[in-house]
Amino acid sequence: MKVRYRTVSGSESTAYLDDGESDTRTGADKYTDEPLTVRWDGSEWVEVAALRERGAGPVRPVEEPTT
Repeated sequence: MKVRYRTVSGSESTAYLDDGESDTRTGADKYTDEPLTVRWDGSEWVEVAALRERGAGPVRPVEEPTT
């Protein structure tokens, strides 16, 4: 099924979703082919933020040593 959805960043895009009866579905973005999960919020499809892998911490910039 092809749908418009609201991305995590707040913009809109188009996705192809797997068929199903659930309010949460998986699919791929039409333009980037990146996998995604969206949820029907009652008025529109909204992208669900991807969960980090267990043990993956925040990404921090390389810090220069202080003297």
